[in-house]
Amino acid sequence: MRKLTDMSMRNRLCLSLLVAGLAALPSCRGVPQPPPVESAGLRIDVEKCKQGRRGIVAEVRIHNSYEQRLTFENENVRLLVSDSEEVSGVPYRSFRRGTPTVQAKGNLDFRWVFKPMEDLPPGNYKVEIRDFMLDDVPTGQTAVFEIAL
Repeated sequence: MRKLTDMSMRNRLCLSLLVAGLAALPSCRGVPQPPPVESAGLRIDVEKCKQGRRGIVAEVRIHNSYEQRLTFENENVRLLVSDSEEVSGVPYRSFRRGTPTVQAKGNLDFRWVFKPMEDLPPGNYKVEIRDFMLDDVPTGQTAVFEIAL
């Protein structure tokens, strides 16, 4: 009977070590993204971002805190690569083609692809949403957030 107790203790110990080891492994979710940011009346959450063959794919949730509908043009979503290079975001596949719209007090997920001239080194990069409109009236405001590669 003692052997059975020792064996089950050993099994529990091995199982707890295995679970602890798996918890310590790096996540398959990629690079941790910066925390949500409040900018120009919007809350912007970067869900995930990765760099691959197609370019940089950024998945973003935009929360509209305004009482009006928010719209902007996709070419006004710009990745700031350096002081001299900016890249427009293109909707990923058929995801959100046309003029992006977030209803008043609502939120919506977006996925953009940025294609810089060459792969970027790891680090944080700013993205701007320029000249967004509220109920089709230009605000002249720019919302800024960061992505991590």
